[in-house]
Amino acid sequence: ALVLNYPPLIYWFFGLFKMARKERCLLLTPYNEDYRGQRNKFLSLIRAESVSFLSHLGAAVIATGLEKEGLEVKVEDLHNPKALELASGFDFVGISAMTPDSDRAISVAEGLGRRNIPVVGGGSYFSMNIEEAIKRAPNLSIVKGEAEGLFKEIIDGLRKRESGKVYSRDKPLDLKNEYTPAQRRFLPNGRKPQGESFLSAMELGRGCNNSCDFCGANFIPAVRHRSIESIAEELNTIPPNKRIGLVDNNISAYP
Repeated sequence: ALVLNYPPLIYWFFGLFKMARKERCLLLTPYNEDYRGQRNKFLSLIRAESVSFLSHLGAAVIATGLEKEGLEVKVEDLHNPKALELASGFDFVGISAMTPDSDRAISVAEGLGRRNIPVVGGGSYFSMNIEEAIKRAPNLSIVKGEAEGLFKEIIDGLRKRESGKVYSRDKPLDLKNEYTPAQRRFLPNGRKPQGESFLSAMELGRGCNNSCDFCGANFIPAVRHRSIESIAEELNTIPPNKRIGLVDNNISAYP
């Protein structure tokens, strides 16, 4: 009875409980054509397969990095109508979005703010439209460009609920020495459970030196490539019956 009537002890108890379990992070990334109302089933199937490997290897890479920092991570679809309900069981939420998904991303971010769940945005839309995104959803923090090497800082900021903050690297990631391949189980697919797509995504390098005004690759600096050894090691983790989808920003930018 003494404990129940003494709030500081109650807060202390629940604080210990939270410390005893892993913090949970939900990553929302758009990949399921069914949620977008695509009527042409044939085109929907093609787009679902292509979208899953062309656009969202990044979410799997982020999930792998956050898991290494001790978080429990789940990847879900941004366009899932129950995304906000799913988020209620998580400590933090990350949203990845391209421009066509920006309205949905901002709507979800606003909903998370109303639920007092810390949220960070990343991907091409957020990286290239930082002021606009924060103006539309002031509770957001944003990762500009590559997130590797920033995970500890991002997690700390989310714990402190630092909205409006922008995280960015001082220099591009050294792919030859710092790249960590994504765990295959985090790769989403439009019509099948995670990890079951017939396409398996890989990136051999990042960046493009062409600086075309119309292209979203502008926010990723400098052409860099992974080592042959790193690529060969990742290939050995992919089942032989899988097709491989290369997701480099400019696959032809090799010497």
